[in-house]
Amino acid sequence: MADPPTDHDETASRDETASDEAASIDQDLQRLRPKKRRRSPLVGVAVILLGAWLIGQTREEVAYYFSPAQPIDLGDAPKAVASGRLRHNTHVRVRGTPDRKHAIVIEGNFGSFKGVFPLVRTRASLFVAQPRKNRQPPDKLTESFAGRLVRFDSQSFFPQIFGYYSEKMTLTYEFDPREIAKSAGHAPARLRDRSGGEIELPADRGLFISVAFPDEYRVQFDKLRHPRQEDAERTLAELGFPWAPIEESRPFWAYLVRAEGEAAMKLIERFGDLTQKIGVVPRSGTYVARLGEIQAKDNSLLLRPAGAAFPDVYAVIDGKLVAHKPETADQPVLVPLARIRSIDASTPYRIPMDGFVLLENDHPKSYGWFFALDLVLGAIILGNAVVLGLRWKNRGARKPA
Repeated sequence: MADPPTDHDETASRDETASDEAASIDQDLQRLRPKKRRRSPLVGVAVILLGAWLIGQTREEVAYYFSPAQPIDLGDAPKAVASGRLRHNTHVRVRGTPDRKHAIVIEGNFGSFKGVFPLVRTRASLFVAQPRKNRQPPDKLTESFAGRLVRFDSQSFFPQIFGYYSEKMTLTYEFDPREIAKSAGHAPARLRDRSGGEIELPADRGLFISVAFPDEYRVQFDKLRHPRQEDAERTLAELGFPWAPIEESRPFWAYLVRAEGEAAMKLIERFGDLTQKIGVVPRSGTYVARLGEIQAKDNSLLLRPAGAAFPDVYAVIDGKLVAHKPETADQPVLVPLARIRSIDASTPYRIPMDGFVLLENDHPKSYGWFFALDLVLGAIILGNAVVLGLRWKNRGARKPA
């Protein structure tokens, strides 16, 4: 006969039942607890792609960081351009004369400024970007520049500068008169300017032809010293030279005087003393003619008149100078090459797309932070690649609960 249960046995049984119930509750809670979500592999792929893109964007800066500390000496700027020795993203030194006439100032970030100007006789193919503290030019001008040489169109400020130069500035080419004579009657013509560059000009392109007028002098009297026009003209009449009044300007009485040989020396001696406030300069004038209408004849250029674009021609009539101006195409003007001082043509200032700009004082070592940034990006890319590789390798190892 079995013994009846005791109080001790009943207590133990209740404890076991409670323990089983607690374990069951813990299992239920574990099932209800949200699982930790794993990062999508797409995030890692995006991080790798973004890092690779950033490294690609800074590859030229990192390459320049490893350039030699001593700049490559390109020597004379026009010769370097003509010989094709300019190379993108190089540390160079070049010598040239700044073209201050075509210089501009651009404002950068944080109140910084850059003076941008071309070097003369480089056909707008070589510019210098010079850092400045303000808009004023530096106190000390130089003709030697060192820094980073890059293609102009690789810089963020290129569109702004390209547009401004094209719309607001002109580029002047100076030609040898014999070059124009050789090309006369052939338009459009490809001409070589005095700097050695070539440019193609259309037939309707206007040329500015500066001409000297032998034996003719401009004499001007300062109105402060010679307030009466009658006194100035009486002084001229006393010399006995043919003369004629020319355009009146506010500070001067101006006249044209013809004096040949010894008479010219007499004129200069009479009015050459600056204390008299009288100026004497040889006369010059500018003809404006279209390239397609210029002809060559007997070491001269035959220019078709263009009204006000032609200076007056003077003749001595009854001891006086009388001006006349060609009025029809039947009265061309024959100008000897020996009298031509210069021939210029102006075109819109077009910066060539393969032009260069030298970023002055940009030393390779100042680009070290680009290299450090690429190292950090490389580490991030490597870390994400390792994680993705491990997940790919173990993709089948995990089984659902």
